[in-house]
Amino acid sequence: MAWCRIHDGAMTHPKVAGMTDKGFRLWVWGLAHSQQHLTDGLIVDDAIPRRLRRAADELTQRGLWELHDVGFKVHHYLDWNDSRETVLSKRSGAKNRLQRWSDKRVVNATSELDSRITGVGNSNSSTEEEIVYQRAGRLREELYPLWYAKHRNGARLRLIANSLEFQEAVNLCKTWDDGRLEKLAAIVLTTDDEPFIMKSDRGFKIFALKASWADDRLAQWEREHGKATA
Repeated sequence: MAWCRIHDGAMTHPKVAGMTDKGFRLWVWGLAHSQQHLTDGLIVDDAIPRRLRRAADELTQRGLWELHDVGFKVHHYLDWNDSRETVLSKRSGAKNRLQRWSDKRVVNATSELDSRITGVGNSNSSTEEEIVYQRAGRLREELYPLWYAKHRNGARLRLIANSLEFQEAVNLCKTWDDGRLEKLAAIVLTTDDEPFIMKSDRGFKIFALKASWADDRLAQWEREHGKATA
């Protein structure tokens, strides 16, 4: 979001004091319009609201606007407001900082999970927790993409590093075995009567969110027809 600036002494400045209501409204609109669309103070004639158009003459007479090839130019706009180049540079910098923070957060969380898995794996005998973590990794990285391609006409599932999805996979594997998960995935990937699923990308996160719903639907079907096969 960009901000236009108005000096706290502007209201008593000779150019502003005594303006008509429409003139003042158009002056403020011009400042906001210039920052919103990053025009560096240039205002195309056709962009001016029709109800305020006549007030443009008042602004030029008072020296608040200047005539320009495109229409008008806010007087000394860049002396008080950021240029288009400055605003875009700030936005890009903020976006890059947010992405670096997000990447670092995911890496740290993933490393923590990996450490937990490694710690369990150092035991002389496999534990139940270790098996769950191994299943979770395979579910998210291998099985669900395969099921996705099978039920989505060969479409490829795009995966990114995401520790939250890994934890969701762990929760799924703690609740259901692989055979049941495959049946639940088939329901999520093929259902055509549930608005939330139909409007989604049916990625792994959606599967994790709707797995219980799919299990209820499968359980109902099994009560009516017997146990479902893979």
